[in-house]
Amino acid sequence: WIESITGTTPNLVATVWIKIPTLTHTNNIYVYYDNPSATTASNGTDTFPVFFSTFSSGTLTPEWTINNVPCDSAGISSSTYRSPPYAGYISVGAGCSNGNSYVPNPSTTEMVYKQVTLPNTGLLFEYWGTKPSGNRWDDGFQAFIYSNGTYVIADQWCGSGGSTNTCGWTLRQVDISAYKNQTVLLGFHGTNWNGLGDHSKTEYFDDVRVRTYTSPEPTFGVSGTEELNITA
Repeated sequence: WIESITGTTPNLVATVWIKIPTLTHTNNIYVYYDNPSATTASNGTDTFPVFFSTFSSGTLTPEWTINNVPCDSAGISSSTYRSPPYAGYISVGAGCSNGNSYVPNPSTTEMVYKQVTLPNTGLLFEYWGTKPSGNRWDDGFQAFIYSNGTYVIADQWCGSGGSTNTCGWTLRQVDISAYKNQTVLLGFHGTNWNGLGDHSKTEYFDDVRVRTYTSPEPTFGVSGTEELNITA
């Protein structure tokens, strides 16, 4: 899966993920490039078979489930995203005393979530998030996991305090290996601090995936020299 290509010619930088069925002590990966007639094989779902979403369909449902509550909303953004053309978002409006800063609650909190069956291995829940707007005492950016009848805040950042907090696109990584071999809900939720309902925020999420993980992770590097004018 080609996650991104940044920079300008001739200094383009690509971030590419490769799924390798079995890792041995040393694996060689060959990169062929500069063929304008080549057809892309980029496929995030094949690369991250446990779960992968970039919201490319232009809608949250039916892939994701939305739990709506008064004053708040969730949906798709075509103007704020990391990977074009869309990202998901949750918007928490001021004026409702809903929510709690620590525990998601389906009756009071806006939530977007996905049911995921996790394999029996080490796992990372990864996503890119941004919170470009937020008022004092909003609870920041929040991701949750639901397992065996319990909601747990898996990740909380960019907020929760007496000052305005805004954050640009940031890669977040959450170790969810403790939930391996279970079927869980993974998602995002929005609340007001202590349920006061007097401040608002909007958070966006994109390039969401679950990938296998081991600690320490494999290292990689570049070896050999560049070969030019390769023919089949």
